[in-house]
Amino acid sequence: MKIAIIFDAIKDSGGFVQSLSSLMQITQVQKESKNFTFIYICTSKNTKAVLREHNVHLEIFKKSKISKLFNILNEISLLKLLFNKLNITNPFTNFLKKRKIDLVIFLGPSQLILSCHGINFIMSVYDIGFKINHFFPEYRKKKIYEIREKIVHKSSLHAFRILVDTLKTKNMICKIYNCLEENVIVQHFSPLLIKEYYLENLKKLNISNKILNLKNYIYYPAQFWAHKNHKYIVEAVNSLKKNHNINLNVVFCGKDKGNLEYVNELISKLNITDQFAILGYINDHEILHLYKNCNALVMPTYVATSTLPLYEAFYYKVPVLYSAGVLDPNLENFVTTFDLKNFNELTLILKKMYENRLETENKIKNGYEFCKKFCNDKILSSNYKKILNDYHLTKEIWKSDYN
Repeated sequence: MKIAIIFDAIKDSGGFVQSLSSLMQITQVQKESKNFTFIYICTSKNTKAVLREHNVHLEIFKKSKISKLFNILNEISLLKLLFNKLNITNPFTNFLKKRKIDLVIFLGPSQLILSCHGINFIMSVYDIGFKINHFFPEYRKKKIYEIREKIVHKSSLHAFRILVDTLKTKNMICKIYNCLEENVIVQHFSPLLIKEYYLENLKKLNISNKILNLKNYIYYPAQFWAHKNHKYIVEAVNSLKKNHNINLNVVFCGKDKGNLEYVNELISKLNITDQFAILGYINDHEILHLYKNCNALVMPTYVATSTLPLYEAFYYKVPVLYSAGVLDPNLENFVTTFDLKNFNELTLILKKMYENRLETENKIKNGYEFCKKFCNDKILSSNYKKILNDYHLTKEIWKSDYN
């Protein structure tokens, strides 16, 4: 059985890191199974070059305007009937059929799912925050909401399996999109930064003096989207200084997605610029240094029932402060929560932490044990293996070229 693995994520994004981690798990399945032949496919030369460093060799499928035009025209009923009658398919489907692909695994919510016609597929959903929090500007730009809605909707109807990060995400998808529960599989995130083989092979990179000189700080690794809510931390830290005479430093790292200027203006207005280090993109060694030396990971996000930084913090035994009601309930047991409607809640939590009155020891211990138990490659590769074996048993009922 021939399986195509689609890596459609750009470097320096959370989606890229998670896709790479999933890909590594699948390569392990490949080593242990004789029933499957894997073909790895990406959508850019830059991605191919980066993944070559991880000993992964990929073919490239170049996205084209023709594919997008075909999808638009295919939504028109009469044209869809005409295309079917004339057996006209889009370039991506043709690409897969020429390689006699039996099953496609999308490592993330790729737009190529909308171009996958007549071939069974598996997809991964990181979160459906766009559906719950559709009012944020980033979901309204470039029709992001509409595109993601189409991807998840099509997957709910046609995917052989949907992989999700937590039980909470599974329940939301099943409820909102009316999915069969047995078709939605919980597959926890597994960060590369907690994997020994990845760390052993990681090229030694310099840690900047700016990072080495940081002291007494909390850490928030997040792109500057509105829904990441950096403003909440700024206001809490300002209140901590103004009302309790405590100067706490903050490290933000992540690319600007449209909200960085606003965050900088607020910091400047409150006259607390000297307490903030905004680092942009940093390398893996710098990230590890920040985890090992920060006071806490603080995440006031409106979306994500789990995240890669959450598990990274668990693994490196860092206290986690997280927005209440967002995480999966099981994960909330391992963090200290705060109300997003009241930044003074975080202020008081940080004050307790400063005074060594915030009890986090058991939460840190339990979070670490959870991470070790559920985020290891053995379990996650086993999940993939089971799904592929289930499909293989079903696939034996018909010929590969059956139409």
